[in-house]
Amino acid sequence: MDSKTIQMPREVHIGPNVLDDIGEICKNLRLFDEALVVSGYHTFDVAGKRTVDALEKSDFGVEVVKVEDASMESVEKVQDKIANASVVLGVGGGKIIDVAKLASTNAHNYFISVPTTASHDGIASPMASIKNDKGSVSKSANSPMAVVADTGIINTSPFRLIASGCADIVSNYTAIKDWKLAYRLRNEPYSESASALSEMTAKLIINSSD
Repeated sequence: MDSKTIQMPREVHIGPNVLDDIGEICKNLRLFDEALVVSGYHTFDVAGKRTVDALEKSDFGVEVVKVEDASMESVEKVQDKIANASVVLGVGGGKIIDVAKLASTNAHNYFISVPTTASHDGIASPMASIKNDKGSVSKSANSPMAVVADTGIINTSPFRLIASGCADIVSNYTAIKDWKLAYRLRNEPYSESASALSEMTAKLIINSSD
């Protein structure tokens, strides 16, 4: 029987001001000394600086890399700075998180996702969407070791971004049906547990829509 793997974060921390605890969260995950914070020019002001302050308060040495887009050039820019880091933290929206995720995977390093909005499910997924001259391509990566979602920050993001994230999760309904059809017609690999988890999150969003 073929083996199956489902990648998920080891820990998920959600709540107002949880970002201020990120240094202790890293230490509890047995991560010490040096951290690399990957952020955007706007999202650094939103949450990046606060992340740096919290890490330094917990005695981490911190280096910051700011990127503008989700390109391989940005991934390589981050990889060039990873060597001395015990952990990479992607602080920002989907593009920033995807760049940090893929760079840390390529460098065989630990990654923590720190979203500033909930615009899509890439916050915790084992995939990264990277642009090239032909458009965007999905690349396999490791899921984050942890997700630190400060609801005080996410709640201030534009409504259209949060709505986009909710729609992304609700679309799991049709994605699951496509997956089941591919399994039935083409014998594509199918996971009941992954399917059930995806359907559960979609139901939670719909039931909470009021």
